[in-house]
Amino acid sequence: MIAFVFPGQGAQYSGMGVELFDRFPQHIEVAESVLGTNVRALCNLNESQLRKTHNTQPALFLVNALNLLSLEKRGIHPRVAAGHSLGELNALASAGVFDFETGLWIASERGLCMSQVFNKQDFSGGMVAASRISDMKLVLNLVSEKFPDVDVASFNSPTQVVFAGPFDRAIKLQTWLNSSYLGRALILKVSGAFHSRYMLEAADLFRHRLESANIKFRKPQFPVFSNTTAAPFPDDPHKIKQLMVEQLTKPVLWLDTIQSIRQNRSVQFQEIGPRFILTPLIAETCSQATL
Repeated sequence: MIAFVFPGQGAQYSGMGVELFDRFPQHIEVAESVLGTNVRALCNLNESQLRKTHNTQPALFLVNALNLLSLEKRGIHPRVAAGHSLGELNALASAGVFDFETGLWIASERGLCMSQVFNKQDFSGGMVAASRISDMKLVLNLVSEKFPDVDVASFNSPTQVVFAGPFDRAIKLQTWLNSSYLGRALILKVSGAFHSRYMLEAADLFRHRLESANIKFRKPQFPVFSNTTAAPFPDDPHKIKQLMVEQLTKPVLWLDTIQSIRQNRSVQFQEIGPRFILTPLIAETCSQATL
């Protein structure tokens, strides 16, 4: 069974997708109409500009989508799909819940909602990825005690977890984890404290944008696993939208998602994006998975 997985923020890099743009001119034309910008220039922004979430999200959705089209033209199709954070939109689009144009609009609005909230708040958010953790329960308990203003943003693998919170606290958490030899901690190249309590206002704004747009969602053509539940999205369009909004403030259950997809099944995971960042996590989670 083939499972498509799509990466989220952190997979972007300046110049991504350049080899795909000439192959899909009609999609580029649609993208530029939706976004009102030159997408080649967007994907060629320098690292600091591309990292800004209102740029990252539409650019990454676009490149993920073009990579998907490239695979589909070769006759490769999934039986199941999942996406990490933003990548969940690509997974839903791959299953026909909405089309390319709608998905790109949603990705752009999602990024704009987050960016607008960041810009008006006197708050700078950050995220820390902690890997090589030998005792996850201990680390989670200690972080909860010592850093109550930091949330778990993503459970990525048996030994990797991501935290989100105020940027200054993220720096202190990184230093503490490394000095305590509890794991190897790195600050992520993102522009906010995603999947945490600090996204509540952005989630409310995103919900309003989705409702105002009156988008018609369709039943998934195959199972797409939700970040929030680690289970397939329901067929009900209202519940799909609800989970998309909730995802902004809740942790990504990536570890549970991969385990759920692979449960009692032989799965070939295919990562679809500008570069492989999920594949190592999947390999660690399922040492016998086919990648």
